[in-house]
Amino acid sequence: MNPLRAVNGLRWWPRWGVKGLFLLLVLVGVTYPHPSLLVRDVRHTWDMDALIDETEPTLQPWMEELRAGLAEAPDASDQQVFQAVEHFVHDRIPYEWDWNTWGVMDYTPTVAEVVEMGREDCDGRAVVAASLLRGIGYEPRLVGNPLHVWVWTPQGEFMGPAGPKTFEPTETGSRFNWSSVVNWPSNLAFGLAVYPLGRELVLLVAVWLCGLKLVARRWTWVVSLLLLIQGLLLIRLSAGDHRSIIHWGVWLAWLYWVAGLAVLWFAPASRRKLAASPA
Repeated sequence: MNPLRAVNGLRWWPRWGVKGLFLLLVLVGVTYPHPSLLVRDVRHTWDMDALIDETEPTLQPWMEELRAGLAEAPDASDQQVFQAVEHFVHDRIPYEWDWNTWGVMDYTPTVAEVVEMGREDCDGRAVVAASLLRGIGYEPRLVGNPLHVWVWTPQGEFMGPAGPKTFEPTETGSRFNWSSVVNWPSNLAFGLAVYPLGRELVLLVAVWLCGLKLVARRWTWVVSLLLLIQGLLLIRLSAGDHRSIIHWGVWLAWLYWVAGLAVLWFAPASRRKLAASPA
């Protein structure tokens, strides 16, 4: 029996349960094909400051090299020290997306993992920079938002501060910054724009399959899929550079997606199929 026909022949609650499970499995398979890294990432991001480790043995050669370089400028200001640490980290850890390094959507590594891999994105670089900074006497914290992670200290911030922090450091811990919420649509758009297109297409087709009404006219299937793909391509064109996101393009992409889903869910039924299909 056709799997789509079998699922759509179920009553509404088991039907949407099966579809929800299918979407969840596809989502995890696309974003975290190595599920163990998802568990570790949740644990790491829950308390990012715990990743700062100036005593990590593999970091010590870099620590000694940094100290030797700073010793040549004993009167350097805090900002000059931050700049030196930032350049040091960038030179030794080339930037690379997590899906190329770890094979997953996002992963915040330990110091040892960054040194071992030799490449990382902003969060791994920030972990190493904060560890080096603590090793020379500062009190760094890791801060960020869904778009970027950087280093905060009482003397200032470095590693590319980018917009409002999702969590603000305080003397007693971290405080959620509600003003950062307004930037989340742009942050999400950038994440979608730079994520591998092939993986996104798999997820998009999965959503499309779950929304199909077998009794609908075939042209609605085609139109809905084209609208969804058009929205994806538009958001990749509009938000590929986080420094110059085209906001009207992002909102137009969302409208394409809403329209594509609306065509799926409210498509008129074909009279010829209505009598022959339970969906």
